[in-house]
Amino acid sequence: LGEEGEDLVGSMCHRLFRLMKEQPNLLARRGELIVRKICDGLVHQGVDVQRFFATAAKAINQEEDKAFARRLVQVLNRGLLTGPETKAFRAWLQLEVRRCEQKGELRPELQMVLMEAWMVCPVSSLALSFWLNEFEFAAGLATRLATAPRTDEIEAQLKDFVELLESPVFSELRLQMLGALQHRSALLRAMLQLGALLPKEKCIQGRLQVLETGVLLDRVTAKAKGTGPFRECCKQAQDLLERFDEVCERDHR
Repeated sequence: LGEEGEDLVGSMCHRLFRLMKEQPNLLARRGELIVRKICDGLVHQGVDVQRFFATAAKAINQEEDKAFARRLVQVLNRGLLTGPETKAFRAWLQLEVRRCEQKGELRPELQMVLMEAWMVCPVSSLALSFWLNEFEFAAGLATRLATAPRTDEIEAQLKDFVELLESPVFSELRLQMLGALQHRSALLRAMLQLGALLPKEKCIQGRLQVLETGVLLDRVTAKAKGTGPFRECCKQAQDLLERFDEVCERDHR
């Protein structure tokens, strides 16, 4: 569709978002369904779904009503991460992320566009960063959320996020918890911070136990093989666990 197609997608997005802003119930009750239907329609017309999300991200960055932008990001995030209509887009984006990592290149442009736009809604940003394996950023977000006021809105979003972590879309993340330690140290740090943020969530604490077990197994393996790198990785993980203990101690003062 070329530039004309981009203009059509942009015009459609702006009209839709204006309508959702004028009718809050439309966004709250049917927003996710509308996003999924749009993505499905674009696919059948041969238009890349990434065009829609790139345009949406740009609109969010320009939106002055931050409360509306936050609600819109929540809807877009659910559509991106869970919708069957966005499955191909998710696969494409993850392939792009891996390709850049393997070549030592900067992150894909669309990834950065989405991450920047999503920052208006910290919990959605946290979910996206975990899904994109941006664990260092996720750890920082979890730390900031832990010290921020806990409103009813934030509590509801965190509850949805925990449920999302246990869904099929995060199956790869859960598999990484069982992988080699050198590939999960950043994930461990992120999960530790998430555990500090949600200390009463049994599923989060269960995932932490899986990671801690993996750390202990790697430590035994390292001693058996006498390999230095494993010892260093285990030391880093231990430092993170000690840091987590410090966070918990501060929380109980």
